[in-house]
Amino acid sequence: METLGQFLKREREFRGITIDRLASMTRINSGVLKKIEGDDLRPPLQPVYIKSFLKSYAGSIGLDPRDVLMKYEGQAATDRPPAPVPVESEPSKGGFPWFGLVAAVAVTASIALAVFLVKR
Repeated sequence: METLGQFLKREREFRGITIDRLASMTRINSGVLKKIEGDDLRPPLQPVYIKSFLKSYAGSIGLDPRDVLMKYEGQAATDRPPAPVPVESEPSKGGFPWFGLVAAVAVTASIALAVFLVKR
């Protein structure tokens, strides 16, 4: 099955438009255009920019931008990894007994203070 990038490249070449000419027409960096044609649509390219670039690309070579965006959305939906399934964590079973430690330190300090005061 032909990818969006392959489709765009084929259509551009069919019309005799070079990447440099398309870059001039769209004001999109030729490196970005090559990434689009290579289906390299990952960060740092953000989806909002990709859609804008695709609309500009399509319109510049005579394609309907809506059709190109539908192809992009369809391809993006199949390229997305499945959403992670949330895993329920078990409730904490105690952990470190902070309250017990604080209470023990307080009792020990009270006893030490009492002994100190009695010996005075």
